[in-house]
Amino acid sequence: MVIVMEDDMPLDELSKKAFKCLVDNFGYCNAMNYVLSLMEEGRRTPPNYSELEMQRYDNMTDEEFLADLNDYIKNHPHE
Repeated sequence: MVIVMEDDMPLDELSKKAFKCLVDNFGYCNAMNYVLSLMEEGRRTPPNYSELEMQRYDNMTDEEFLADLNDYIKNHPHE
């Protein structure tokens, strides 16, 4: 079942934002465990986030990667 609303966004964009919310709130490992649990239950799963993250980091310079890493560490001290 697909629910269409006025501000409907493409599924790939929605999936990326949803996973970012999971990571931001629960950490990467917990987010991946949740996605894997959905896969094990046979539900429809979002895109392969490992591939999306690899593509994201493949296009970064070393400086951009380090800045992103430092920002993550600063904003996620509990992990």
